[in-house]
Amino acid sequence: MEAVHHALRTCPQAKSFYDRKRAKRNGALATKALAAKWSKAAYYMMQRQENFDLTRVFGERIEAAVDLGFGLAQTNRCDWTAAASF
Repeated sequence: MEAVHHALRTCPQAKSFYDRKRAKRNGALATKALAAKWSKAAYYMMQRQENFDLTRVFGERIEAAVDLGFGLAQTNRCDWTAAASF
C-alpha cells in the first residue's frame, strides 16, 4: 500500500487510474485496484526478467497520447528516485 500511495503522489498515470476508479466506487477500492495492478506488473516484470514499462501497466492510451502530442512526453515516466532509497 505504501508503494500505491507513493505512486499517487509521483505518477500522473497512476493518479488518473485512481481518479477514474474512485469516481465509480470509493477510495478504498480504488487503492486496492491500483495495488493489484502494480503487484501484477511487478510479478510479470520479475518473472520475465524485463525492465519496468509504464505503457504495459496502463495500456496503449499513454503511447497514443504521447504520439498525438498531449504533453505527456515529460510525464511518460514516474519519478521513482525517492522510492529507491529503501
